[in-house]
Amino acid sequence: MIIPIAVGLTAGRITDKLFDPAKDRVTGKLATFINKTAPAPTAPTIWDWLFTGERLPKSGFVVLEFSDGARVAGAFAEESMALTSPEPHGLFLEREWQLDPDGNVFAELPDTKGLLIPSVREVRWMRILESHSGAEEVGDE
Repeated sequence: MIIPIAVGLTAGRITDKLFDPAKDRVTGKLATFINKTAPAPTAPTIWDWLFTGERLPKSGFVVLEFSDGARVAGAFAEESMALTSPEPHGLFLEREWQLDPDGNVFAELPDTKGLLIPSVREVRWMRILESHSGAEEVGDE
């Protein structure tokens, strides 16, 4: 009983010496070496939360607006993919769709093989639409 407590207290003291909790930064040569050889994992983002698990329907639409005001839309279906951390965030939508002047999805663009957005750094917002008859057809193909 005493040994686990002693080991825990010792480990706590060592980590307090390596990492200054008051400054929330790493100090010392050993701490620098540890951070270089075993860096801390990247903290998950809201993007990671959305695209991992079953939060996003596999037969819906995604509308994105970029910082310059341009908008694109596509079907997020079985062949779609999103890159999550630690990779730079990106998105592939298996079918590209047109938007009307009000920003509503209305028709699939012919002769496209999908829509690749290699970086979402300039995306201002993303709207996720649940499937309706058009999205169900896309997911079933």
